[in-house]
Amino acid sequence: LIVLDAEPYLFPLLTVCARTNHFFAKSYYFPDAIVVGVVADLEAESRFHCRNGGVDVPLIWASQRPTRARDYLPTAAESPWGAPGSGSLLHISGHADEFCDFLADTLVPYVDATYSTRGARARALIGKSFGGSGVGAALIHPRASRLFSEFVLGSPSLAWDDGAWFRLFEMTLDAGAATDAELTAAAYGSPPFAADVFVCLGGEKDVDPEVMARFKRALDSRPGPRGEVCVEIVPGESHGSVSYPFVHHALEWLKPRWQRTE
Repeated sequence: LIVLDAEPYLFPLLTVCARTNHFFAKSYYFPDAIVVGVVADLEAESRFHCRNGGVDVPLIWASQRPTRARDYLPTAAESPWGAPGSGSLLHISGHADEFCDFLADTLVPYVDATYSTRGARARALIGKSFGGSGVGAALIHPRASRLFSEFVLGSPSLAWDDGAWFRLFEMTLDAGAATDAELTAAAYGSPPFAADVFVCLGGEKDVDPEVMARFKRALDSRPGPRGEVCVEIVPGESHGSVSYPFVHHALEWLKPRWQRTE
């Protein structure tokens, strides 16, 4: 399970959720998994942003925002989101394709060479918000898409740059058309791909549900082998508060799929 935005919150959320479920349900079972956290490349000691003995979470996010925009967003554009006074992302964003190259060329080969992945019969990529956009970019990357059996997106920023993901999806289909035999021969599938996809968002002040419906329609229309596409809306949750339900529901969604690989 490769986790984007592992620091400061998604990796701890996964850990807490898994342990809590196990504690309160003695029969709760989840297959053994290797969890890999991908963090922003802020190498200085100040990356932890400790002030007066505590962690300054707003400062962490402000510092990581440009890096997340660079790595997870597919095109260069100005952001319609962000706190007042946030810096411009126009000349920073738009390098998701290079980040997907990193996943395919560096990260996954390193994990396979270092840990007991058993040939990676199941491998998922999970991210939220900008990180969800990064997962969406991997979905349509010609090599990264082959590496994962599941893609898990929480409140993904697919509306970025007037829906750039949808334009890139269509371009990928046009450029990567292949025969059914070629698609079946891929490890998990390349665009059009056969991986399963899970999307979760809050019902209040979150991603536009129509964007998610459009996302599902696009994936359901892909030719060749098709995996399941599940879109779940959690009532009463916002873009921020849906994080914990997203992680819990994502683990529940992954569990039966990964049990089948054992």
